[in-house]
Amino acid sequence: MKKHLLWIVISCCCVSSLFSQQNPTVTYSTVTTSQMVPYVEPATAPTTTRPNFIGRGNAQPFDNSPHQPDLVWQQNGNMEKASTATLQWSFDGQGTNMSPPDPSGDADATVYIQGTNGASGGIYRVFNKTTGAAITASMTMATLGGAAGLGDPIILYHKPTQQWIITEFASGGNNLLVHVSPVGTYTGTYTTSSFTCANFPDYPKYAIYPGVDALVVTSNEGNPYISAMKLSALLAGTPSPFIRTFAPALGGFGFQSITPVDLEG
Repeated sequence: MKKHLLWIVISCCCVSSLFSQQNPTVTYSTVTTSQMVPYVEPATAPTTTRPNFIGRGNAQPFDNSPHQPDLVWQQNGNMEKASTATLQWSFDGQGTNMSPPDPSGDADATVYIQGTNGASGGIYRVFNKTTGAAITASMTMATLGGAAGLGDPIILYHKPTQQWIITEFASGGNNLLVHVSPVGTYTGTYTTSSFTCANFPDYPKYAIYPGVDALVVTSNEGNPYISAMKLSALLAGTPSPFIRTFAPALGGFGFQSITPVDLEG
């Protein structure tokens, strides 16, 4: 028994030493509200394209030539392959000639919302999920409220409460901005929560997990940071705690980030 207790004490000391410089920090967000009234453009028929999966016929055998045939090049434009999935529509998303564009999007039962980088921070646009027609013009995320944004937008749809979560980082203050829609609609009054990071939170990636009351976000801040916000507070428009820690940095890499997997869908 004493031997077992000794091993437990040694193990605890090792774990404590490993994370002694990575203790989580807890702060709270600030919350504001804003009214979104989307501008409705005339509906136009989207350009539809159909994928072709043929193009591997007549492949030449490999030899010592430096130029070899591309076995997945789709060379036949009028052939289709039966599939269990059906392509509903294909269309050009919003484009702002920004590099990188960092596109992101999600869909509910009726609409698809796309977010990209823009000249004045993140921009978003709403499309009809059935037809692909644009429902709104491209709008900056700053119209949803809060401080001016800088970009790297992430769009998430929370199915259980039918609410949209639209995010980007702020143009100053090392802040992350989280805009949350009313229940059951992408229009109406959004609440905006602002979370302050220790360093500039580059490359933010968000995730929602079933049965977990947290919106998880990772970021590149020199060290790969992992943060959590209280999901139920965000959805209710109330202040949320902001719990943060980081993983040890890998030597020789300037850009480091741990990206979460969004299991909620």
